[in-house]
Amino acid sequence: MTAAGFDGRALLASGSARTPSAVIYRITVAAGSLRLCPAGTDGVVLDVPLRRVHTRPLGRAGSVLVDVDESPLLLDFAVHAPHDGGGAAAKVRRLVGAARGRRRRDLFLRATRGGGS
Repeated sequence: MTAAGFDGRALLASGSARTPSAVIYRITVAAGSLRLCPAGTDGVVLDVPLRRVHTRPLGRAGSVLVDVDESPLLLDFAVHAPHDGGGAAAKVRRLVGAARGRRRRDLFLRATRGGGS
């Protein structure tokens, strides 16, 4: 989160259902617009004014449905560790990742709604 909005990373899926994705995107909300860029590159995949963006939380672990002109995108801010079996330690890691994802999602939602959504 920055003073101007939001700056973070998330997994991105096209549509409204979570799909496996290895690409992490940098998500920026600033100056009245939402920008998506593949992490580690200079390219911009999406740059739209917030007035064209509608957001709503989805699930409990940090996902948010983003509608841009009625075209859905799913952002997943939760940290997903590789499946390492069961046990108490694995459960704690999943819970911590989900809690961090919810916090990032809440910051993202606050930034998008404060800018016109």
